[in-house]
Amino acid sequence: MGSVRRVLLFGVRSPATDGRISVLQVHLKSTDAQWTTAALEARTNLQIKRPSFPPAQGIRDLTYDPEWQEFVVVLGRSISGGAAPFQLSTWDGTSATVNELDVSFHALMKPEGVTFFHVDGAS
Repeated sequence: MGSVRRVLLFGVRSPATDGRISVLQVHLKSTDAQWTTAALEARTNLQIKRPSFPPAQGIRDLTYDPEWQEFVVVLGRSISGGAAPFQLSTWDGTSATVNELDVSFHALMKPEGVTFFHVDGAS
């Protein structure tokens, strides 16, 4: 991603509409400012698009990996008892598409997030 953007990104869990899931951007005016709403500024929302998004799928987690320099996104059902699958994807933080990873979750699993760790120097 190159430069620091000073933007908080919030993945929207509500259902996808027309194959789009929203990511809300909130700009930090200054990293030295007191943590109040005065230090924040709304930005244009990003849209992640994919025609195959099930209607009841939203963002469950959005985690930045500094080594990969991209986000890992957990997509999944946004309503209890829904049938939308859980998926793991990567996203560069600016484009309108995600890259789905070849990861399958058991039907009873409900992943809520991801984390990164190193084992013997490897991610």
